[in-house]
Amino acid sequence: MEQKDISTTNKPLLIVEDNGKIKCLSLHSLGDGTSQMETHDINKYTHILKNDSLDNKLFHSLKDICSFLPVRIKGSNYQSYCMGLYSTKERDNIVRPDNRTATIKRYTSEDNWFCTRINLYLAIDTALLENYSKYIKELKCCIGWQQPKYKGLCYRGAFMSPFEIWTYQFKGRFYIPSFTSTSIKKDVAVKTFKGNTLFEIDTTAFNRFTTLIQNNQTVYQTENENLLSCYNVYQFVSYTYNKDDPYVLVRLQLIDYDIANDIITHSIKDADHGNLPSTLVKAGEKTKNRNVSPKELYDSCQEISALMSKK
Repeated sequence: MEQKDISTTNKPLLIVEDNGKIKCLSLHSLGDGTSQMETHDINKYTHILKNDSLDNKLFHSLKDICSFLPVRIKGSNYQSYCMGLYSTKERDNIVRPDNRTATIKRYTSEDNWFCTRINLYLAIDTALLENYSKYIKELKCCIGWQQPKYKGLCYRGAFMSPFEIWTYQFKGRFYIPSFTSTSIKKDVAVKTFKGNTLFEIDTTAFNRFTTLIQNNQTVYQTENENLLSCYNVYQFVSYTYNKDDPYVLVRLQLIDYDIANDIITHSIKDADHGNLPSTLVKAGEKTKNRNVSPKELYDSCQEISALMSKK
C-alpha cells in the first residue's frame, strides 16, 4: 500500500499489529459507509517523535492510541535494545532500595510526558528505544524484584474503538508492549483514567512482573497504583456493558509468562501473528471511532462479532 507522511495528515489514526508488523492506519471515507485504509511508516518520522512538546500534534495523536496495543510478537527494536539478563551484582545494585525508588518514581512522576513517551516508543517499536534501553531494562528489573506483589483485580480506563476491542477478542492471547499503570481500586480508576472503556485485569494467576507502587515512589499517592511491566502476557476474557455504568468493561487476565512466551521466536507460543481480516480492516469509520458512548461502543462490538462469526 502507498506510504504517506503522517505528519501532514489530519485523518483519524489507529495503531494495529497485522502480520507481525506494527501499522499506522488512516481511514479515508469513500462516502458509501466504507473506508479506504492507508498505511504509514512511523519510523520515517522519528525526528518528529523526538519532540514531545505540547504543540506537537503528531506526538499527542499517537500517544492516545498506543497504550493498549495487543501484539503476538515482540518488536525487533525491543529485542535488540531492551532484552537481556543482568549479572547478580548488577541486579543487586539496580534493585537497591534507593536506586529502585528513584527508577520507579521517574516513571510514575516525571513531567514532560516521560512515561508516555516510553510507552509510545515501546508500542510502535521505534528505533528511538535505543535511547531509553538502559532505563527500560532497569525499570523491568525493579518491577520484577520489588515486593509486595498484588494478587487480584486492578483497573484502568481508556478510550477505545470497537475495532480495537474486537482485536483483543480475535487475538485471544497477546502481549501489551507498554508498561501499564492501573489502580487496585475500581472507583479510583474510573475517576482517574477517563474513557468509554474500563479494563479489569486479573493478576491472580501471574503477578511476577507487577508491583504495588509505594508512597515514596509517586507523587500520586491516592491512585493506589499497581504497575504492570511491559510485554506481560494477557488473555482476553470478555467484554460487557451495564447501562448504569459509564464504560464497557473489558476483562483480561495475566497469564504465566514462562508458559505463554516462546523464548526462541520471542512470540506467543503456539499462535500465529493474528493477521487481521481484511474485510474488517476495510470496514467503515464507525468501527474505528474512539469518540463514542459506551452503549454505542458495545453495540458496534456486537455488530462486529456477529459479522465475523459468519466468515
